[in-house]
Amino acid sequence: MNTERMAEYRSAEENFFDLDHENKIAHIVLQYEQTGDIFEQSMRTKIPRLCSDFIDWIISSFDYVPKKYKADLCISFDDMGGYTTQQLEDIFRKNFQLELKIRNRQANKQKILALLLCLIGFAFIAVSFFVNKNWQDEGTLKEVIAYVLDIAATVPFWGALDILLIENSERRGRLINLGIKFHKLTVCQAE
Repeated sequence: MNTERMAEYRSAEENFFDLDHENKIAHIVLQYEQTGDIFEQSMRTKIPRLCSDFIDWIISSFDYVPKKYKADLCISFDDMGGYTTQQLEDIFRKNFQLELKIRNRQANKQKILALLLCLIGFAFIAVSFFVNKNWQDEGTLKEVIAYVLDIAATVPFWGALDILLIENSERRGRLINLGIKFHKLTVCQAE
């Protein structure tokens, strides 16, 4: 790659977002016509619930922020739908708290599933050990059963490792983005 293209590649984010290089903050504006565009329409709650697409978009917006920068998100509405900026910011804060609680609950379920898979794997190892120790006759049937038990013992451990290493690292990455790359969220009426 020539130097001109390399420089353009390094500053790609600047073509899309305002970057405050001194404070290491990327300013991202999300524009919506009305507040109803981001609220879940089919769920009636005390506080309006943000739709999952909007929450996913907020989380994925951190991917656009340069590595050592924080995101300053501004949610802009053409029509505020009778809400004040303070009310909407409070709705966002409470929705993100609920989302964090839901994701923590899901993570705990995944940890329990990984533990159960490990226990199943250990159970198959115990059965395999018992079969090998107590089955005195050598033969094809014993070899086939031992082979099946070895596979049956291995598969749950691989499933547990997938849950603990891969899924948890992806989940942790999203939570780290929310914790480290998030600077502030503001709401405004479009001009």
